[in-house]
Parts: sequence; C-alpha cells; structure tokens
Amino acid sequence: MIPDCLPAQAFMARSFMQRLLGVWHPKARGLPVFLENCAWVHGFGLREPLIVWFFDRDGKPCGSRLLQPWGLAYCPGAHSCLEIRL
Repeated sequence: MIPDCLPAQAFMARSFMQRLLGVWHPKARGLPVFLENCAWVHGFGLREPLIVWFFDRDGKPCGSRLLQPWGLAYCPGAHSCLEIRL
C-alpha cells in the first residue's frame, strides 16, 4: 500500500536498477525515492547521508533512520520506504 503521506512528487523505483541506485538513479532527478517491499536499504556509494522513512503494510510510518554513506538502515515490520536526500 502506498502511504497517504507520500510526497506529491516521488520517484517510484520498480526495476532492479532503479532500486539499486535509489536517489542516484538518473530518473529520480533529486526527487524522494519510494521503494515497495523494502525493509532495509544500503548506502553503498553514497557521498552524503539520507533520511529514510519506513512504512508498514497499511502505509503508516513505522520508523525513520539516518542512512550514512556505506551504511545500512533497517526497520523491523517495514513494508516500504522513502529515501530523501538532505
């Protein structure tokens, strides 16, 4: 389920490459990136930290994390997430 609080303009990462690159995918163009079926994200190759909001199956926020470059962020019970560049 897509959260009600999702920004009006967000890039929906669906393919493997879109999900792998996240906010660095050329089509994202600085937009927040939404990933379904995702409880953890990586910061491999990041040059700056990201804010990651996690959502449960009902689309309700269940946590947020500061993702550091080359780090991992995980939220138990999450079903989707939104990556936001700082």
